[in-house]
Amino acid sequence: MQTGVERQCGRSAVLTLQDPPSVRVIVTERVVALDDPALYALHGIDLDALRLLCVKAKNHFRAAFADRCAEIIDCDAPGPACQDLSQLPFRNPHVAAGYP
Repeated sequence: MQTGVERQCGRSAVLTLQDPPSVRVIVTERVVALDDPALYALHGIDLDALRLLCVKAKNHFRAAFADRCAEIIDCDAPGPACQDLSQLPFRNPHVAAGYP
């Protein structure tokens, strides 16, 4: 993505689940996409040792992770940034009729 850009994540921590113990979650005080491999290294997570990585982001993570992944699986979530625009409640149907 960008090289040498400083991120302000605030305080952060790695939470390790007890069952299964291999699941780790990085939480940050500020809203920031963890789309830079350096952020994982900062938290002691070796990306090359992972079998599965789940990134909560839209598409901007691809530039940093596509060459590290055998496969990227997109998952859609509800809300204003969903991939399926037909799931959004349009208030002006006459405007939306020709979109997309």
